[in-house]
Amino acid sequence: MIFDIGFKILLNALKINFRRTVMDVKQAIALAKEELLDLFADENPRSIRLEEVDLENSREWVVTLSYLKDVDPREEGGSQLGLMAIAAALNTNTRLYKKVVIDKSSGVVKSIKIHKNG
Repeated sequence: MIFDIGFKILLNALKINFRRTVMDVKQAIALAKEELLDLFADENPRSIRLEEVDLENSREWVVTLSYLKDVDPREEGGSQLGLMAIAAALNTNTRLYKKVVIDKSSGVVKSIKIHKNG
């Protein structure tokens, strides 16, 4: 009886400790979003989307996020004339893609890189 209670307490402690040290996919996504918002705050990221998640080598979460960045057409092309100015004015939202690599066991963000399409 006492052994059973002690064993259950030990088992619960191990479960809690395991949950703290091994990051699940939802925690990885939340951390990736938090880091993106913090590091790219000057770009005013909005409409953040989860694009994909991968468990690489069973040690790292690779979370790909995209977000909209407000673009000022005057900054992007200088003084533009005619159709180019109209196209630049219509395309004021640019979606950017970032890959966030997170160590699964420690929860440390190891890198944030531009995700290249294609």
